[in-house]
Order: sequence, then C-alpha cells, then structure tokens
Amino acid sequence: MVFESLFPTKRKKGKETSSTITTNAKYPSNSTRRSKKRKRNSSNSSTSTSTTCTDGAFGVLENDGSAKSKEEEQTRRAQQQSPPASTMQNDKFKKLVQKDRRKFTQPSQDALELSSRLKEFTTQKNLSAALELYHSPTSQPILDEHHLCIIVDCCGRCGNIDLGEKLVNEWVQQKGKENHHQKKRRRHVNVHTKTALMKGYAHSGRIDKAEKIYLDMQTHQGQGGNYQGPNVRTLNTLLRGCLWAAVSLEEKGGGNQINGGVVTADIVWPKGTSSKTIVPDTSSYEYYISLLSQALRCQDAQKVLDEFMRAFHVKVINQDDSDHCRYQGDASVLETLGNSLFQLARAHAILGNHTEAKSCARKVLDVIASTKEKCLDTSTTIQKRNKFQTTGGKRGKKELHMDGSRRELSNTLFRNHKMDELEMNAKDVLDKSSCMTCDPFALAQQFSTKVLYFAGGGTTDLSVLQTYTNDIRDEETMALDSRKQRKQLLNALWFSFGLSQVMNKAFPDESFCSEKLHHGRPMPLTKKECSKILKALNLTESYVICEDGTIDFSAIFKGNHNQATSSKKRELNIELGSGFGEWAVHQAQSNPFHDYVAVELRSDRVSLTFSKAYLQSGQGRYPLNNLCCVGAECGSFLGMRVKPNTVSRIFVNHPEPPTQTIGANNSLLKRISDGGEEPAHMLNSATLVKAARCLDSEKGQMVIVTDNRWYANLICATFLKVMKQERGIFFSTPLDGTSAIRPIDVFYADSNLLSITLYEGQPNEFIGHSTACVASQSSGSTYFDRLWRKGAGSHADVKKRFIICVSRHEKSRPQHVNSSKKAKQKLNKRNGKL
Repeated sequence: MVFESLFPTKRKKGKETSSTITTNAKYPSNSTRRSKKRKRNSSNSSTSTSTTCTDGAFGVLENDGSAKSKEEEQTRRAQQQSPPASTMQNDKFKKLVQKDRRKFTQPSQDALELSSRLKEFTTQKNLSAALELYHSPTSQPILDEHHLCIIVDCCGRCGNIDLGEKLVNEWVQQKGKENHHQKKRRRHVNVHTKTALMKGYAHSGRIDKAEKIYLDMQTHQGQGGNYQGPNVRTLNTLLRGCLWAAVSLEEKGGGNQINGGVVTADIVWPKGTSSKTIVPDTSSYEYYISLLSQALRCQDAQKVLDEFMRAFHVKVINQDDSDHCRYQGDASVLETLGNSLFQLARAHAILGNHTEAKSCARKVLDVIASTKEKCLDTSTTIQKRNKFQTTGGKRGKKELHMDGSRRELSNTLFRNHKMDELEMNAKDVLDKSSCMTCDPFALAQQFSTKVLYFAGGGTTDLSVLQTYTNDIRDEETMALDSRKQRKQLLNALWFSFGLSQVMNKAFPDESFCSEKLHHGRPMPLTKKECSKILKALNLTESYVICEDGTIDFSAIFKGNHNQATSSKKRELNIELGSGFGEWAVHQAQSNPFHDYVAVELRSDRVSLTFSKAYLQSGQGRYPLNNLCCVGAECGSFLGMRVKPNTVSRIFVNHPEPPTQTIGANNSLLKRISDGGEEPAHMLNSATLVKAARCLDSEKGQMVIVTDNRWYANLICATFLKVMKQERGIFFSTPLDGTSAIRPIDVFYADSNLLSITLYEGQPNEFIGHSTACVASQSSGSTYFDRLWRKGAGSHADVKKRFIICVSRHEKSRPQHVNSSKKAKQKLNKRNGKL
C-alpha cells in the first residue's frame, strides 16, 4: 500500500487544483469567518454578565455565571490571559482542530442504523456479514468515513487487516458524492480510521506500517485544508501496539531495519514544546515507562517517571512518624504512578539492584494506600453485584436493579482488582529482592535460552491462516528461515527484553554492539555481533533454532535431561495463551521433571512471565530451568516451530472467546460442526489441526479449561468439525476416573459415530494440573481466574469450570458416558443431535 494516498498533497501557491472548492456566499472564506467571529465575541462581551463564556478545548462553552462573585470572575479572566504552559504549547494544535470543524449535516436515520449494524457484526467478529452489509447496494449511497472506520476496525479485530487496507485504498481513490460541494473531491479519511488501521497492523505484528502511518500523519497535519495530525488516542494506540509487538527485523532498502517495541516508542514519544507536539496523558506515560522497564533501561524509565509526576502535579508528603509517604493526586494519576513504579521495581530486581527495587516496591504500597483513601467503599455494591451474578454463561437478569449501570460497576470491580493484584505483586518483589543473589552471566544465559520472541504477531482469521501452511517447505527456504530467526531472536532480546543491559553488567569491559543511530533509530545487530554474543554466552552458532526452522528444545532445556530417570523420558508440555504466566510458573515448580513452554502473543506478558520465573530463585531456590517463555501466535508457532509428534500435552486455560455469548446460538454451532465458517478466535480449526500434528501420536492430549459455558459449546463444535474433516485426528477422552469432574453434555455428529464430551468440575492432577494450582483454587490460580471469582465477568461463572479433553490415540475413545436419560433427552432437543 502507498500510504501517501491517505494524505492530501501540499498545494502550491498560485495554482488551482481539481480538489479546490470555489468560495461563494454559502461557503464563506476564512477571512469572512474570522470577521464574523470577532463580531460575535465583541457582542457577547457587551451583553449582561448573567452568562459568562469560557474557552473549552473545542470551542466556546457557555456557563451560568449568576452565582459567581466578582473575585471569581477576575480570577477566571486572569487565568485566560495567562494560560498554563500545556495550554500555550497546544494553542496552535487546538486552532488546527477548530479549523477542521466543518458544518456537517446531521446523519440520516439510515446512516445511523447502518453504523449500529456494522458495530454489532464487529462485536461478534463476523467479518463476512459486515462486508456483505458494507458492500450491499442499499448501503453504498449512505456510506461515509465513519462506516469506513467501523469496517476497518472489524477487519483488524478479525485478524485480516490487509482487507482493511484495501478498503481504505478503494475509499481514497473513489470520488465523493455527486453534489455541488463535494464534486471532484477525494473522500476524506479521518484520524479515527487511520487509528483503527494502526491498531490492526500492531495486532498483526506489522508495527512498521503502524509507525509509518503515524509519522506520515505528523508530517501532513494541517495540509490540504483538513486536520490530519494524530491525537493522543492515536499515540496511545501505537504505544499499546509496541507493548504487544517487541522489536522485529524488517527488510528495507536492501538491508535490515528494526521496528516495534521500545525502539518505535522512542521515536514517536513527544519531545520539545513545538505546536505539533501531543501532550501525553496518563496512559501514554504508563505505556512508555512499561516499555523502558521491560528493556531494563531503569535510568531512562526513572526520568520519564519524574516527568510524569511533574506534569500531573503529584505531591509526596513525608510522614514524620514512619518511613511511609502519602501521595496526593487524582485517582487515575495515582493508579498510573503505582503501575509505573512496579514496572521499575521489577526491572531493578531482575538486574540485582536490590536497594532500588525495595524502594520502588515500598512506594507502590504507599501509592496504593493513598489511592484507597480517595476511593469510596464499594463493598456493598460488590455484594449486590454478586447477588445477581449469572453463572455458566446463562443470562440471568438483563438489567441490574441497583444504583449505577453494569458497565460502571464492572469498571469499579476491575479497578479494585488491579489494585489488589498490584499490591500482591509489589509485596512479592519486596520479599524476593531481599533474598536474591544476582549472577549477571547466569542471567544472560537464562535470557538467551528461556525467552524466545518470534516476529510477525498473529491473526485469528481462518481464511488468512490457511495461507500460512508451512508443512511442506524446501530445504533452502527452511535454512534461510532459520538464519533469519536466529537474528530476530537476538535482536528482540537485545533491544526489547534487556539483554544489552545484562551483558553490559556481566561484561563491563566488552563492547558487543555499535551504538550508531540511523535517522534516530539504532542499527540492528549484525551477523558478526550476534556471533560474538553467542560465543560470550558459551552458545553454538546454531543457537536454539534447527536448520528446518523448528526450536531445538534439547538445547533450551540442556542439563534437564540428565535429571530424568532412565525408564521415563521427560515430558514436553505447552500452554497456549499463557497470559501473565502464573499457571505455567506453578506447573514448572511442581513438576521439575517435566519441561514447559508458555506461548503468549503479547511481548509484555512474555517479559512478565520470565520475570516471575526468574524471581522464584530467592530463598534458596534455583531459577526455573524447565520453563521457556515464547512470544508467538499459537497457530504459526505450532505449525512452524514445533517438530511433529514431540509434545505430551497442550494446555489452554481460560481462552478469550470471540464474543462472550458466541456459543448460545445452536444453529451457528450446527453450521460450524458441519464445516461452516467460524468466528475469529485462537482455537479455530486450523490451530487444532496443527496442535494434533505436534502431539505424541500415542499419548498426546489436549486439555482446555474455560469458565464460559457458551464458549465451551463453540470449542466442542469446532472439534467436531476437525474430527469430521480428518478422521482419527482426535478422540474424546473419558474423565470418569476422578470424582471432582463430571460429564454434563455430549455433542454428536455423523449419527453419533463422533462425539465430544463436555465436563464440569475443578481441574486436578488427573488432567495434568498440579497440586500447587489445585491448592490455590479457592482464591484463583491466575489473574483472570481471580478476577472472575470477584464477579467481574458477565458471562463467566464464578466457581464452575468447564473442561474439554481430547487424545490422539483411539484407545482413549470412550464407549459411553454415564449421563442420565433426562440429560440426553434435553441434549437432543436443544442441539438437534449436533
């Protein structure tokens, strides 16, 4: 895509272009508008003082001034004459925004209904239905840039952002509506559409395209008569994308360039006080500080944190009678401060800076205490929420008869949960940093073999995934891919995950990388520099990537195989969508003779999982050598990075459904099981086929645990689709060997020849969940598990867990499931013998 087509070309003075609109009486010139505005302002100032005007961010706001005293009026006028620095800094920015505010007509009822229907399909991640509606003849006459923004967002959510890019190109090239004032004009692409396009690129791992759109928006802002510049929401979208996608190598101009992660964040972070500078908000600072802390750049993170406290006027009050401090500021500001301090404390703890880590952790606890003082007591509201809590995906009451809406109450629960999690993590860092001993060389070795980030992001769109089949590749292509991936892994570790800081600490007299910048961007590691790093860490040139592009897990877990008994081989287990990594860390601790791989798409969560595993080395424990953290999309990881027939078990815990109520439609389930189109989600049929390929053909199992009954129904239907398309690929595993799990439903296909059994109960060792996780079930073993137990999920059960277990071998196929006659009759009536 040529991104320049999204932005208007700069017009030369004295020349008239085809897109110029003739000025007439109906559309006055800018000078006429300014003169009329001056007249209105002078007339307003001469009127009575019963109504006063204050300058808002986007115009003039009228306020009732009858109750104001003369002193308050004088204070307001003084403040208008001497605005704060942040307002003066953005004065030109606001003028550009106000200049772009043309007189739009009220959208028609048909346009509003079209927007509502497109949004509904976007929420459902139903891309085909949204495209059909968007391209329908009845929609074409009323389409505008807002409809374009919705459909682009739908493409991004469904993982097919290439289609969204195509739609934007088509929109730009088409002429506007054939009327007297839009004739021969190019269609406008607003900042919201470009932001949606950036979000889709970031989620698909192509952060370089998202960065290019942002930089082009900065370059072209104010040109062509329209305000095209980015706003703070656009900045936050890109920074959030940098948290998703770590540094990746991109070919450009015959060479390589690095994009994503903290490298892109350094480039786009607002600097100086120019008129085009965006003022970052609290989210902007939190994202940037998190990226700097993830890269273990503690000094840079501390500078940005100090800047944040000054910008938002956070006051620190020292208490004489104790070592604790009180923080004064807005609740959202203090929340950002606490999260940023924790990220910094974690970075100090990993580097072995114990004094700084303890200081930051104590500050986090002080910030939390100050935040709780400002917040209202919501215990009564939470009890009311739990009273009406729906369970098992069943919609209980459509409306809650209590003060406040469901959304507000859910936000309150979520914020309180974040504070509780932050307090727990800060105490954990405070305890671990006091008894840890840091060996920089051992830490560098842990980084290089236990953190693997593969570039490219991922997609959950099935039609796109089917084009990524890499099962059949020639040797030359595989060798080229393996060399490229070795450089990718080391560059991501060096720039995004802090390997450079660790190597500088382990080898203070050595220089491993050139610090030259090319157009403000650091140069990627060369082949010679990569070889030098590997040699210093006593690693071979092949690193951990085999010649066919797959991961050499024997090199990653080197030394662990000596601990295995001669009669039993070490098991290799994979968790897909590991999230914050708590479950994987518990499993690795409880089963030292099993190896675990935690696969997660988001790079910030990969870093958090590694830090949790590494910080477990305190109190006489050694670092977890049987856990590897991988950043990749699940489907591409299983298809390209894992050798066939090598995995013992694949676990999926609380996967995110495409929508919370997707499995409630029985006709949709029937269509999917018969081979129909699937919604975009992680456990689609293509991912399940690749998982079967990796599992051991004799003992391999796949275990899925979810708290959403409707999503469990969708997964069962997807398994039936795969089992019908490839006979013998999966068999439902009976779980009648434990009293903690019972069958609740059976899904049939092909006249009951194929079936999948859905179970309910608490995960235990019978399905591979260790006792460490079982012991913590009362409070929740993971971040989201604890969140749902507090009643934050509208369609997630508070206590019940739904389990699906399949095996690769036919011996595990159940003969009959002991379900009651009444349950079977209900099943056949509801599912129509699905």
